[in-house]
Amino acid sequence: MRPESIRRAIDVASNAVWGPWMLALLLGTGVFLTIRLRFVQVARFRGSLWAVELMQSTGEGSLNPFQAFMTALGRPWGNITGVATTIVSGGPGALFWSWVHGSFAKAITIG
Repeated sequence: MRPESIRRAIDVASNAVWGPWMLALLLGTGVFLTIRLRFVQVARFRGSLWAVELMQSTGEGSLNPFQAFMTALGRPWGNITGVATTIVSGGPGALFWSWVHGSFAKAITIG
């Protein structure tokens, strides 16, 4: 195969997999689980903070409890590179919608 035909095949496959339907599927799953689990990301936040304080006072575990909590909290939101790319490609509005999606996606992680 020629490099141009490989590039076209990859482009077609990428557009088929990462189309608008994927965004709708991911956001829809997050909204569904948020409602189904009765806003678990809000309801369990206080308990998560309590667990972090309890673990810090006992000093158990190889990871600092605060570090583990922040790692779990930040996982679906992406990293600094993802946020910078979002701002550059879509502006502040894209960052806002990324946060909205991340708050619903937290139900997928917790649930």
